[in-house]
Amino acid sequence: MENVFLDEVDINDSIEYITNEIKKKQLLIDDIVAIARGGYIPARYLAKTLNIRKLYSIGVESYNDKTREEISFYQIPILKEHQNILVVDDIIDSGQTMVQTLAYLKEKFCPNNIYTCSIHYKPQSSIFKPDIFYKEVNEQTWITYPWE
Repeated sequence: MENVFLDEVDINDSIEYITNEIKKKQLLIDDIVAIARGGYIPARYLAKTLNIRKLYSIGVESYNDKTREEISFYQIPILKEHQNILVVDDIIDSGQTMVQTLAYLKEKFCPNNIYTCSIHYKPQSSIFKPDIFYKEVNEQTWITYPWE
């Protein structure tokens, strides 16, 4: 397994890239929702660079009982219906968290659009591909972010 340690420069580069991609794609975003806890800091940086004041988080816990993975939500934000939401996480590994979070947000808030982004994405192991991501990484790569 390869270990990668990121520093603040790496994070700033990733946020700049994601911000530029959002602007290039002309995505309209009303709210940013961070997936706790990995999405907190990238979401905060994106809120600043995109000048979006409505920044929320949603807590997600995964339980694996050897037969299926079950996810529960806590600290659920109160979002207005029919908004354009950007959901942020640090890494998309299996994709389960993002898939189930999106389903939950769609059912609860009926957004016009939900966009997704992450700093890293593991295509070999993920069932979900974010709309925007900074870098693809191999499933055998373990990333340590500065906030860990």
